[in-house]
Amino acid sequence: MAAITAVPIDFVSPLRMLDRPTSLLGLTRKLHELVSRIKALLRRPGHALGITLEAGNLALDTIGRDVRVNLTPLALRHQELAILEMLMRRLGRVVPKSVLQEKLYAMDREPDSDAIPVHVSNLRRRLAEAGASAVIHTVRGIGYLLAEPPG
Repeated sequence: MAAITAVPIDFVSPLRMLDRPTSLLGLTRKLHELVSRIKALLRRPGHALGITLEAGNLALDTIGRDVRVNLTPLALRHQELAILEMLMRRLGRVVPKSVLQEKLYAMDREPDSDAIPVHVSNLRRRLAEAGASAVIHTVRGIGYLLAEPPG
């Protein structure tokens, strides 16, 4: 019978890697990629992110990235779609402007100070033109709120 030899497991070496600042940059990028991959997996059918969000006559399919108002397709830009999804996921609650900035812009890119208000304004206009009953309200100094019509 062959002898079993113990193989030492080194738990400390990976921790030493974190002491080097250049390693942290790589780790941050890898974590960002991991989060993106997990979100993509969750969008698959039957998972938490793969649902149809509804607010009044407005519907957003989170898998197909398809927006409809009264069953009529509505074309939105990528940023507008991302903002609408965040607002619909928190329907009736305020979404801080900082949360929207984190969703839209990478950590290494600083957005213009008026970028979010411009995207929200464009989104409001497109929703109004399409006849959406849900309305985006500005909560001054905090963020935005998507509200369904009463009744």
